[in-house]
Amino acid sequence: MLFVALVVPQFAQQTIFKLVMPYLRDGQTFVVLPGNFSSFIFKRMMEEAGINKKITFVDTTTIPHAVRVIGPGNIYILGKKTALSAASLPAAEINTALDNLKDVLFLKVIPLKNVLEAGFSNPNMIIHVATATLGMGPMESRQGRIQFYAEGCSPSVAKVLEKEDEERIAVGNAYGLKLMTFIESVIRIDNIYNDTDYFKEGLNLEKLGLAGNEQRANFGVCTIARKGVIEVKVAFFEEGWEVPIYEEKFKGTDIEVIKIP
Repeated sequence: MLFVALVVPQFAQQTIFKLVMPYLRDGQTFVVLPGNFSSFIFKRMMEEAGINKKITFVDTTTIPHAVRVIGPGNIYILGKKTALSAASLPAAEINTALDNLKDVLFLKVIPLKNVLEAGFSNPNMIIHVATATLGMGPMESRQGRIQFYAEGCSPSVAKVLEKEDEERIAVGNAYGLKLMTFIESVIRIDNIYNDTDYFKEGLNLEKLGLAGNEQRANFGVCTIARKGVIEVKVAFFEEGWEVPIYEEKFKGTDIEVIKIP
């Protein structure tokens, strides 16, 4: 079975797929990481272009690695996931597709009901869009020198995210999908990164590594998503926020750790 993997931000997916379409072959599995409902879009693009090939699309909910751009063509890998979720179009092909994908992705792939569920299960739509939009002022005035999660997710922004999440869950329910809440999904991501089952260990601040930061914990849905995340090429940390840990971690690299007064 021939696999094609498309790993680019959502804004570039249609552009690249348009270039790829003339070369599609029957029986291919086209994997998009992350999916972001791309299988629906690509299927429509094929129909509009008169391309009638038997393609199995696979949409994942995320990408295997957590990375930051540190320069043109360079990234810093923060961590690698051991599992992610995915669905296929047609949905009936999911088991066959995932059975073959395990030798390509080298991690556990959890099957979902359909690509609609996969799209709605991507937590990025909740945490990134509103946080970036509502925080555009300080982001621009400080030339991007901002902790996206720790500073961008203020209590007021968190309230917006919670309302967004409620709407996402409601839409999913209307389509017969039982979606995880944003909080549950980011805890599960944290489980994977830290090899810890916080649902068993406990969801208090100490277990989640947030003891002593109770005020930050009031940021609601943003707090857990922020845990352990750094911003590079320059990593910004407020006074007392684990700065020595990251100074040691990036010692000898071109990543500068700056304390914010």
